[in-house]
Amino acid sequence: MKELIRKIAHGIGFEIHKYNGLKPMSNYVNNNLKGELVGVEIGTHIGLNAEQMLKKMNLKKLYIIDPYTDKDWKDGTCMEIVYGNISKILEEMQKRLEVYFEQGKCLHLKTSSSNAASEIPNELDFVYVDGNHDYEHTLQDLRVYYSKLKQGGVLGGHDFNSPQFTEVTNAVIDFAKEKDLQLYSHIQDFWFIKGRPRQSNDLGYKEREGEFDLI
Repeated sequence: MKELIRKIAHGIGFEIHKYNGLKPMSNYVNNNLKGELVGVEIGTHIGLNAEQMLKKMNLKKLYIIDPYTDKDWKDGTCMEIVYGNISKILEEMQKRLEVYFEQGKCLHLKTSSSNAASEIPNELDFVYVDGNHDYEHTLQDLRVYYSKLKQGGVLGGHDFNSPQFTEVTNAVIDFAKEKDLQLYSHIQDFWFIKGRPRQSNDLGYKEREGEFDLI
């Protein structure tokens, strides 16, 4: 089992390396949206993804949203088993992103994504969703933050099409159907482009060149 996990992790690491450390959705944003960008990350954890975006993307401002409480996790065990207690996770994030806080390029909203929405400006360039992984919370994040994007902005996130997080997958698919949007995916990232409708008339659910056709 450990060897299988190692191989999977190596494969994912190799794919991410091709994007200069950025995840696939972030790489898409970096290559296709111009100018200084304003974005949001929901679910920052120890700050690794936020750090890469701040280092390698042309960001004017990144809002990171994470309450760092047990409430949105199953008794807190998901984080604590892997990384230790939540206060240490928060401290690690703060240390990692300290320079960007000081520069004013990054702002942490220590609350839920639903509460933070009123503090986030409209006309965002992108939103990366990797917070609470249950169906209702994922769908709510997609609905709320899609409305805050500019036309042509990008909404996406992580853990799509993962056997471990089927509720995320289901929420993403239902949102795509609800808004009639083209769904893009690579590795376990997914994303939508605001205002870009589903382009295929095919029935069914299948992956084709990074796009998904939905029933």
